[in-house]
Amino acid sequence: MKNEKMIFVLMSAIAMLISAACGSTGEQTTSDSGEAEINNVSVKDKSNDLTDTSSANDEAGTNETEKKTSTSAEDNVQISSGDEAVAFLKEKMAEGKDEDISFGTDGKLLTDQKGSYYVIQLVDVSIRVSDKTGNLGYYKVYQNGTYEDWQASAATENNDASGKDEYIEELNAMEEADKNAETKSTTKDMIDQENEKYKRWDNKLNEIYGVLNEQLSATEMSELKEKQRTWIKERDKEAKEASLKYEGGTMEALELVATKTTITKERCCELVERYMK
Repeated sequence: MKNEKMIFVLMSAIAMLISAACGSTGEQTTSDSGEAEINNVSVKDKSNDLTDTSSANDEAGTNETEKKTSTSAEDNVQISSGDEAVAFLKEKMAEGKDEDISFGTDGKLLTDQKGSYYVIQLVDVSIRVSDKTGNLGYYKVYQNGTYEDWQASAATENNDASGKDEYIEELNAMEEADKNAETKSTTKDMIDQENEKYKRWDNKLNEIYGVLNEQLSATEMSELKEKQRTWIKERDKEAKEASLKYEGGTMEALELVATKTTITKERCCELVERYMK
């Protein structure tokens, strides 16, 4: 009987040990499972965070690209006429704010290895009044908005190379363009238009005078200067007299500048025909 009790007690103890061991394993399994679940959530959240960051970076990159493109578009300059080239150069240069400096062009579009450009001449009006050319030099203004200094000597060399005949052709083309220009409707617009014509021919006269200054001898140039002084006085006198027939009327100013244009045009042709080599 004692042996049976001993066996029963021993078996009960073994059963309790086995039960305790199973419980511990279950708790560990539950703990591992819970931690794995937490880790899974953590990884998922981090994955979402990375996706959001990538999206934000992509959006920022897109915005930056758009910004650069917009800036590039704003800086994109397209100059399509001589007048636009003059206005552009005046904004870029300090001389553009000086009322004594005249900017002029014949409006002719030229081309070199860098692209198409207009030649702008700078003239010091105060010097020119003293019967000198007042030529401060030339600038190339390209259609894409770049510009560079083109010294008067370079322009003179180019003009020498073009020859007398080409100058005559150019003057004829300018005169033909004047004839074909659209007539403005109001007196004010007509005056503005005639002032532009006069400016173009006056600039061309300065250009021709500069070429002759290089071609003629010192004696010949001295004689031409004297004649030019006389011509300026006669031009202004003739223009004033022509305008007086409209004295006090709206046409007086128009007749004044129109007459100066005509006389200057004739002087350009005369200098080329008589003096240019």
